Amino acid sequence: MRVSSHNLSIETLRRGRNRIPRNERICYFCGTDIEDEFHFIIVCKKYTDLRERYIPKKYYGKPSMYKLIELLKSNNRKILLDLGNFITLALKRRNFDNPVFQI
Repeated sequence: MRVSSHNLSIETLRRGRNRIPRNERICYFCGTDIEDEFHFIIVCKKYTDLRERYIPKKYYGKPSMYKLIELLKSNNRKILLDLGNFITLALKRRNFDNPVFQI
């Protein structure tokens, strides 16, 4: 997430011949916001159950970019391991449920 090596719309739709303007790279699942790291980790309702299980509420209770940065920069081993678990499981769910990624 820190180096944008993922397949969220914010990254995948900015390359190639079919580039889409940033404000149109909307989340496939909720259709309300740009699908970027902030939306994926802190906001999207598709991952609420995973977020509640793996991420402390102080980071998503009243969402802000500052809280996301604090979460990503944490030195707490448990928080980082849980964040990694959240990202892994959320990406699997995203890719499984998104017809764009179906074979």
